[in-house]
Amino acid sequence: MADTIKNVKHKTWAEINLTALKRNYAAVKALVGDSCRVMCVVKADAYGHGAERCATALYEAGARDFAVSSIEEALALRSAFEPRLMYDARILVLGYTPPENADILAKYAIRQTVFSTEYAKALSHAAEKRGCAVLVHFKVDTGMNRLGFDAKNGAVAKILEAASYTGIVPEGIFSHFACSDEPENPMNAEQLMLFLKIDKALRERGLVLTSHISNSAAIATIPEAHLDMVRAGIILYGLEPFYPFDEEDVLGLTPVMTLKSVISHIHTVRAGEFISYGATYSPKHDITVATIPIGYADGYIRAFQNGGGVYIGDSFAPIVGRVCMDQCMVDITGIPGVSLGDEVVIFGTDKEQMRKLAEIADTINYELVCLIGKRVPRIYTE
Repeated sequence: MADTIKNVKHKTWAEINLTALKRNYAAVKALVGDSCRVMCVVKADAYGHGAERCATALYEAGARDFAVSSIEEALALRSAFEPRLMYDARILVLGYTPPENADILAKYAIRQTVFSTEYAKALSHAAEKRGCAVLVHFKVDTGMNRLGFDAKNGAVAKILEAASYTGIVPEGIFSHFACSDEPENPMNAEQLMLFLKIDKALRERGLVLTSHISNSAAIATIPEAHLDMVRAGIILYGLEPFYPFDEEDVLGLTPVMTLKSVISHIHTVRAGEFISYGATYSPKHDITVATIPIGYADGYIRAFQNGGGVYIGDSFAPIVGRVCMDQCMVDITGIPGVSLGDEVVIFGTDKEQMRKLAEIADTINYELVCLIGKRVPRIYTE
């Protein structure tokens, strides 16, 4: 059965260009320089691209630092690397891990984010009970108000206390910009100032940690925030970290994912007839309609009916009617030579395709690639 499934011809699929991924990593590394490490963010299954294959490719490109959201993601990543390289890669869990998992964190050398003295105490206590210690990065809240030691409320003393717990091994300190996708926002400078002040105070007291605050947008636009390490997320996958999409692409990024499907049916819809659920669309004249086997269960959401579509060669075929769970319909009137089984592109290396979809859905490109469902196979190419 496994071999049969492997050889199935797919109706809808996502091509993941690992060469483009490596090229994007190299561009980030060249921008930040040799003295600055690049942490590759592969949480949420590498933003829908497939964490294990992408992380392995990034490792081959020279990456040694990775970030995930949970201990489950970290363990999957550990097992993805070859056994001899298993512990060479440094993996940081950016979110919460129940303290009861301290021994698992320690066993697999997974770095854990610590964001309060209470959590540090619980994690340390659990580690001590199991005769181990956990590598940690302290998170400082400089204005995001999500997780972290409050930069304006005794963060230095609290971090020093947390660092003194015997079940904890301090390794890093970081924060997160709230508005780095708006380079001129004064909050960026305020957050950086707060973070540097805390890092300096800790160093003066003998606690020297690897510092990082830059996310994808800050990597591109706030060079003074590169520090010891940067966290590259969406830019690794070739998409801009800005919305609206009005910033210059200083890195020359190449989109890594191309979402494709095929034409499953072609028919004529006569003037006055209706298309799809709700009978919301009726052509004023006869049109030729193609059915595409992709729908909102695959991540091609209903919002795309208001301006979305597919590319057949160089021609754009707009969505007509509502997007269904498993299918959608497009108008191919006037596009010559279209046949059953023809390949169509939903989005890919042309960045305008993704920009348009994000604007239609009033969202960001991050969300769109993360939405691509598990039933859409990822096909990896070099």
